[in-house]
Amino acid sequence: MVKIKAKGYEFELKTVTSGYDRKAVLYANNICDSLKKLGLTPDDVKVTIDILGNKNLPAFAEWYFDGHHLQYRYGGTNRFIDNLQIISRVIEMEVNELVLGKKTVADFVYDFTEEKDVKETRNNAREILGVDPKENNLEVINKKFKELSRELHPDMPNGDLDKFQALNKAHKLLKKELG
Repeated sequence: MVKIKAKGYEFELKTVTSGYDRKAVLYANNICDSLKKLGLTPDDVKVTIDILGNKNLPAFAEWYFDGHHLQYRYGGTNRFIDNLQIISRVIEMEVNELVLGKKTVADFVYDFTEEKDVKETRNNAREILGVDPKENNLEVINKKFKELSRELHPDMPNGDLDKFQALNKAHKLLKKELG
């Protein structure tokens, strides 16, 4: 098992070696079961699972809650099935925090709210950071952010406040996606 850190949670990632379709259905059902604690039905939740589990693709879940369209996309590993497992675990933990009163509805909604043009926004964020448009490794993104933030910081000779703020916003967006 591998330790994973996502959205501030650290947990063991179970290695899936076969039965990807079956596991994808299991993880999608886990997501629905977690969100059921908030009064949602499977009709309120959409999880794409018709992808080969060992493909290098992000996983995605979306749902409607408290009048908001919420979603969570994760692509920090090299396999779709692992990304989906992480989404399942994170949503389970976030819902439990909300049910136990450790998190407010407003915080829960904020954590899973994404802009309508999220794909374009994420591509722009990667462009601002100067990384590959498909880069999903948070360590690479963090390293590039630190390098550029030292260069663009307003206190530096070549500093630029506007570029520095755009860099921070881009980094925060990608951390929300991958972290």
